Order: sequence, then C-alpha cells, then structure tokens
Amino acid sequence: MKKILFFLATCCIAMGAMAQQETQQIFLRIDKDIPYEPTSIDKTLKQILSIDPQITFNVYREGKEDNNVHLRFHQFLNDYRIEGSDLLVHVRNNKIAIINGSYYTSVKSAIKSSSLSESEILKIAEKEVFASKTDYDFQYEIEKVISKNYLDNNDKNLYYASKVFVSDGNDLGNRIEVIIDEGTGKVLRKNSLTICEFCYLSILSFQESNSYISPNPVKDYLTLTLPTDNNEIKIFDLQGKLLLQQNVEFSAELNVSMLPKGTYVLVVNNSESLTFIKQ
Repeated sequence: MKKILFFLATCCIAMGAMAQQETQQIFLRIDKDIPYEPTSIDKTLKQILSIDPQITFNVYREGKEDNNVHLRFHQFLNDYRIEGSDLLVHVRNNKIAIINGSYYTSVKSAIKSSSLSESEILKIAEKEVFASKTDYDFQYEIEKVISKNYLDNNDKNLYYASKVFVSDGNDLGNRIEVIIDEGTGKVLRKNSLTICEFCYLSILSFQESNSYISPNPVKDYLTLTLPTDNNEIKIFDLQGKLLLQQNVEFSAELNVSMLPKGTYVLVVNNSESLTFIKQ
C-alpha cells in the first residue's frame, strides 16, 4: 500500500494543484492484499486514489468470469456524472488486482450557475444539430454532467451542464450528443455518433461486452482489458474498412495515434464490439 500511495503522491505533486481538475490516467497493478468488499468499494477507491470524499463511484457495468470480477465505474457529484471518468477495477480471488482508466481527484471549482430550463437547453441543442427546421422524427434525452469545455483547450474550467442525446426516432442508428453549460448556454461539446450500416448491424448482433477500453475519447494510447489471455482484436472505420488486426493479452496498451480523428469500432475475438472516438 505504501508503494502505491507514494507513486500516486509523486504524480500529484508533479502535476500541481491544477491537475486536480483534470482527468488522471492510471494503470496500477496492486501488489498488496486489498480485499474487495462490494459495500465499501467506493470508500476503498477514494483512499487508494486520494479522492475528494464528496465524489462518489457508481458501478455501471459488472462482468464476472470464474474467480475474476471486472467493475466499471463512473464518478458523480451532486447527482451529476463527471464526464471523462471511466475507471476499471479488476478483482481476482476477491482481491483488487488492477485499477486502470481515468478519474478526477476533485472538481470543487466546477462552475455551477444553473439558470436555463430544460426546454431552453433543448432549443439550444436543436439549433446546434439543425441549421433550420426539420420534419425528421428525432428524440431527445438529457443527462446531468460535470464537463470540461472540449471546444476550447485553453479553458481549464469545469461546468455543470446538460448532455443532450439526439437520436433518430426511426431507429436508423443516427445519434448526436451536445453538451451545454446550464448557466450560459455555451456549447461545450458536439459529437456526431452516426453509425454506418455495417457497424450498426455488428453492434446489434454481439452480446454485451466483457471487454473494456479507456480512455474514450482517446488521443494516443488505448488501454484494453480483455476477457482472456490471448485475444484477437480488429479495428474498423465507419465504412467497414479493416484498419488494424492484432493479437494481444488480457491487459494491453494500443497505439492509435496514427488514426485520423473520428469514430471507430474495435472487435474482440469476432464476438464483441466496442465503439471509441479518436481525438
């Protein structure tokens, strides 16, 4: 435990105070016996990673295989999900073995000035998606998030925001997300997640994934946590073109820096698919 805490403390000092409001990337093998207790895993993670006690970890996906448990967490503060936090905890024989992914240690300085109504948020999202009035049948979903400004790299603030998902009511696989600051209506992010016919059919045909990737979106290196010790992975673009084929182990880092910006599908052992965004 001392070794782990020393490693993390050194990283935090080097990054400085501002790093508390930026995502921390981690791939940590635990060489001490840390028992896995489902009821106290939130507290355990906060202690290991020195995280603000007000932030909570919520499991949104769990996979089990023999004596292995794979947990995927998001972080929350005041019922707002913290964008960019996607932490994976791997348990073997009821002991925490690996922690990897991304997380925030603190978001205390996030700007909260909620003044826009839900209908006003939707109007802004609709204006961002459609330059003019449309007769297409689109549906909207809203999620409360704490987000950085993805459209301005010089803006180091975090904002309480609404993430609006715009999906095609005809279920053709079209999906766009817009993140809007609740106080000012400023657009913090807009992504087109339109899925081509090949990728959409592939995703529908596969079962729920037991594989995990992070970070997502990714810039240079994609961290993979896969179901077995020997796995075949393939990366396709949205036109169905095979860009990469490789064999990797249970945990691996994949260099995707050469890929152009866009959305890709990673297929594992021809049985699972995961979508990721290359920044």
